[in-house]
Amino acid sequence: NTDLHVANDFSQNLILPYKAEVPDDIENTVRDNASPYFGAYEYFNTASTIDAGIYNYAMNGVNCIGNQSVKLAIKNYGTNPLNSVLVNWSVNGVLQTPFSWSGNLNYYDTTTVNIGNLNFVNLSSYTVKAWTSNPNGSVDQFLYNDTLTSNVLYTALSGTYTLGSGGNFTNFSVAETQIKTRGICGNTVLNVLSGIYTSSLTLNNIK
Repeated sequence: NTDLHVANDFSQNLILPYKAEVPDDIENTVRDNASPYFGAYEYFNTASTIDAGIYNYAMNGVNCIGNQSVKLAIKNYGTNPLNSVLVNWSVNGVLQTPFSWSGNLNYYDTTTVNIGNLNFVNLSSYTVKAWTSNPNGSVDQFLYNDTLTSNVLYTALSGTYTLGSGGNFTNFSVAETQIKTRGICGNTVLNVLSGIYTSSLTLNNIK
């Protein structure tokens, strides 16, 4: 109710190169000259020695029908080298087989891994949630950067669909939205049922 600072969750702050033109933050606090934080306020965080997390997802913009690889980036937020970590994940709330990673990541380095496959079913959508645990066979010292949820992953269109009452898409407007949202992975045919349609169909910028 009284403190209007950004929440002190360092994992959500972007770190940028130091700029001599802006040595202070909005409260005249001297910025870190090695790795200042993005935005009005400077934070000073004592980095944990053992701290792993999910950095981002490296999925394709268009997900074709069938099995596709689920790829994400693991990041070492700890000052000690990261040699192993367990990646747990779920799809639409259903737990999947964890992925065990081993290798060598220095402080703030990332690596992209394939944690498994996801079967994209026609006209479906999925949300992937992944989180790390057991870094270097130990306890993670900072939990707030462990978990990351993907954007909604849509199955791209490919094949023949029916447009109209009782079909895959009720009208041209719905079909247009689905095509632009999902993208296409091959020849896509819309068979239009007899009827009166008042909406238009404009196709551009299709993934």
